Amino acid sequence: MFLQDSEMVTKPSFSTERRRTQRTVARCDCWLECDEVTIYGFTADIGLTGFFLQTAIPVTPGSKFDIQLCVDHSPRPILAHGLVVRSILARSGARYGVGIEFLSIERGREDLLSFLNDTPSLL
Repeated sequence: MFLQDSEMVTKPSFSTERRRTQRTVARCDCWLECDEVTIYGFTADIGLTGFFLQTAIPVTPGSKFDIQLCVDHSPRPILAHGLVVRSILARSGARYGVGIEFLSIERGREDLLSFLNDTPSLL
């Protein structure tokens, strides 16, 4: 579940875009939870199919989590299930980066859609 120093992590590729939907720059509180651990972080960007999380704890790609995501103007957290599809090592003082794909959104899909429609997307 957690990355070890010797494990290879995915490095960002700026030449090809792999996202299936547009992303919005947004800093939202987020909790990833499984049987072993709860991880807190904040999003750097978010879209209908997933988000990029900045966190102090490195996570191995392939890990599955229950997600609680708090977006502006939503009365309750969005509840979802997700899969870590990418992990980036922290650089001197920066946080780790974790790409999360939504496997399902159990509660709050309409709140997420409303938030995304009201917030400018990344170009």
